[in-house]
Amino acid sequence: MKAKGRLLLNEIKDKDEQLVRLQHDYETHKSSISKNDHSRSFFTKQILEIVTNTNKQKEEINKTIIETRVLQKDLNRLTEKLERTFQVTDSQLFKVIKYLFD
Repeated sequence: MKAKGRLLLNEIKDKDEQLVRLQHDYETHKSSISKNDHSRSFFTKQILEIVTNTNKQKEEINKTIIETRVLQKDLNRLTEKLERTFQVTDSQLFKVIKYLFD
């Protein structure tokens, strides 16, 4: 009977030690979970900021593309006008030269 009592006492001590160890592990994991939640919210905010910045950059890129298209159209229009002016000037110059040599 004494041996059985000692065995039970040893089991109780082992279970108490296991309880203390598990409580310590629980507290450790609990604190790390709350830290991870904080980190998670931090990273979520960062991701949202990145998305916001990306959208702003996309808007700026679209504005620049539109501006570039407008400038390209103006450049093409002016280039065509210059070519027509050159052709008219060239034609008039040949007429004057032909008149002078005839």
